[in-house]
Amino acid sequence: MKIKTYKHNWNYNLSNGVTTIKSRKKYPLSFLSFFSKKFNILSRNKEIEKDPSIIYEYFVSKKDISVQTDRANAFSNILKRYGIDFNGKTILDISGGNGVFVKQFLKFGAKSVTNTEYSKDAVNFSKKTLKINSFEYDINVDKLSSVLKNEKFDIIMLRGCIEFCEDLIPLTKELKLISHQNSIIIFSFIIPTLGAALRTQFDQYNVKVCRPAKFIEHHFSKNDFETKINSEIFLFDRNYAYQKLKWPYTPFYIYYLILALFKVHKNNYPNDFHSLDCKTGLLILNRS
Repeated sequence: MKIKTYKHNWNYNLSNGVTTIKSRKKYPLSFLSFFSKKFNILSRNKEIEKDPSIIYEYFVSKKDISVQTDRANAFSNILKRYGIDFNGKTILDISGGNGVFVKQFLKFGAKSVTNTEYSKDAVNFSKKTLKINSFEYDINVDKLSSVLKNEKFDIIMLRGCIEFCEDLIPLTKELKLISHQNSIIIFSFIIPTLGAALRTQFDQYNVKVCRPAKFIEHHFSKNDFETKINSEIFLFDRNYAYQKLKWPYTPFYIYYLILALFKVHKNNYPNDFHSLDCKTGLLILNRS
């Protein structure tokens, strides 16, 4: 079933909850950007169309460096509460941005840290400024084992990146190749909800597939990974999601909310999808 927002169509599979996000061919009020830069968000960004990596230029900004440090501190405390020990461990952060996040784990006792990222600028920052191992990596194109030269890791983190992964099967095979028995795999990801659809409706070239925790858990359980923790967290970017409710975006939110509510109730969507909040799932798996 399809939920329409300003820039996207969220195609929700009623059988398993997996939701694919497709960009709409036309944005309804894109012509308004001609009259005011304030409405640029309502039209296509042609520069991003030509080079999607532009989206990630902020990764090397002072603000994001500070944010990533705070995130690492908060995330490490959460993981410690779940009994994850970093001491003497080799840690990989897949699609880890500027590398500041994973480098913090050296302070928490990690033996070594490695970063991968789609953005070339972020990889260069990790290498030259932070002096950590960092590699360019496209989750839908590259093979992790080749990029990382078959190195194996004790802890592998995939924070907010499987939403960009179109097919989990190749990724799962690669995770097996770069992990060993008892390696820990940590996922944080957007749970498909109506709130997530509405609050990302002005993003361009953002997430591609949102999967519920049960689907991800079941997929990896069939591939020699056992679930250690299945939970939800409100850790990052919650305020960012709510910013899109402010003027001039409020009327769009209300309009598409009303459309969606009619669709959701008419087609008997599961209760989990009804949530108007942006939820982040947390899965911690063991390689068995």
